[in-house]
Amino acid sequence: MLRIVEQRSGSVAPILRLFFIVSFKDFLFTTKFNTPVIEQTFLDAIDRIIDEINSVRDIFDEFERITPHCFRHTFATRCIESGMKPKVLQKIWGHATLQMTMDLYAHVLPQMEIDKIELLENEMKKMDDMDMQIANERYEARRKQKGKVIELSTITG
Repeated sequence: MLRIVEQRSGSVAPILRLFFIVSFKDFLFTTKFNTPVIEQTFLDAIDRIIDEINSVRDIFDEFERITPHCFRHTFATRCIESGMKPKVLQKIWGHATLQMTMDLYAHVLPQMEIDKIELLENEMKKMDDMDMQIANERYEARRKQKGKVIELSTITG
């Protein structure tokens, strides 16, 4: 489209080029003219890539078909997994309500909760290990101060 405009009128093209550069600078997939890729072109490219991947795979291990919308869900899921607040994600996606965002991406939260509990358990184990080490150090320090400590094993045995 940009090339056609350049050929028809010399004065409009720089303005349109600036418009495209400013308007579409944050797009993930653009043409060499920095304009959005037509959806069907994008879908065809994804299908070709998947066909190539599947050509070397077993029929039971084939890669599933995906759409450009899958990238949106993957991005949102990774954002939540990395700790982004759902309210921030709601604003990024332009969802009208936080509930809409949570309905779409709440499936990520259960695994995150498990991961956080495991992290807490690991930290508590470290604290237990440190407590045992501190207790042993105190025991040894008192034993050295008093000269002799009566062991339980000698009393009961």
